[in-house]
Amino acid sequence: MLLPLTCFGSNSSKTRCKLHDTNTEMFGNTGGGYYGNNQNNGGIWRLPLFIAFYIVFLILGAAIFSAIEGPQEMQKVKSLKQMRADFLEEYPCVPDETSKKLISRGTEFIALHSF
Repeated sequence: MLLPLTCFGSNSSKTRCKLHDTNTEMFGNTGGGYYGNNQNNGGIWRLPLFIAFYIVFLILGAAIFSAIEGPQEMQKVKSLKQMRADFLEEYPCVPDETSKKLISRGTEFIALHSF
C-alpha cells in the first residue's frame, strides 16, 4: 500500500515531507536522515512571552534613561527659567508672552544648529 506523501520547500538543502495518514513529520537534508517528530512544545507561549519581555525591556530602558538624564534636564530647565527671569528684569518693556516666544524660538534655533 502506497501512502500519500507531500513535500514542501524548494530549497534543495532542506525539505519537509509529511505522510497523510500519520502525524509523523520527516525532515531531510540532501544527504538524507530522519530527525523525528517535530513537536512544538510551548510554541503558543513564545510570542506573548516575547512581547511581555519586550515591554518590560522598554520600561526598564526608559526608567534608566530617565534616571541618567533627569538631573541634567532639571538643571537646564532651572537655568532657562533663571535666564528668562533675568531677561524680564533687564527688559521690563517686553511682555511676558513675547519673552516666552523669544526664548522658545531661541532654544529651538540652538538645538537645530548645535553640533
